[in-house]
Amino acid sequence: DSLQAVSQFFKQLKYNFKYSHFNLFWQNYNHVVLMIILGMALHLAPKKITEKINEALKKEGLLGYVLLFGLFIILLALFKSAEPIMPIYLQF
Repeated sequence: DSLQAVSQFFKQLKYNFKYSHFNLFWQNYNHVVLMIILGMALHLAPKKITEKINEALKKEGLLGYVLLFGLFIILLALFKSAEPIMPIYLQF
């Protein structure tokens, strides 16, 4: 049954997708898209940049780690507090 639902979902994407609904998609999933872009940027960053970041973090004191941890907690709370909306409800 679930394979049939997935098949129907992909058919909807392929044949009934309208760009006019992109704004609705962006309003509901902008945080997800931005997280994906951030992850890609971090993974695709050249070694020199990542090594510089690692060296800077090694020199950082306790206050820097506390601020970085606080930023992480804020981002985690932001993403966890978002109300999930299933893609099937974004009318194709």
